[in-house]
Amino acid sequence: MRLAAVRQADGELSACLLELVSGAPPPGWEPATWEYPEVIFSAFHQPGSQMAECLREGTIQADGHTVHLPELQTPVQWERHQSGRVGTYQPLELPDRELR
Repeated sequence: MRLAAVRQADGELSACLLELVSGAPPPGWEPATWEYPEVIFSAFHQPGSQMAECLREGTIQADGHTVHLPELQTPVQWERHQSGRVGTYQPLELPDRELR
């Protein structure tokens, strides 16, 4: 999972980017967190069942921080990409779907 969250005026963190990747992590991937006064960036592993619960509850625990998720919107648009596609980050070995 990759997450970017901004600190609101009341001090709560709200997700502005959430990327979920299933299966094995890309080669060279390591968990990491960068924290600044107004924003955090975090890349970490979380089992699918826990992630599903986070989506239902509307919050994610990221490196000791509670991050609030926006309400899920419908309809959701997605694109399917072939394996090995060079995208924003590293090429993935398997086909992937990108939600927009």
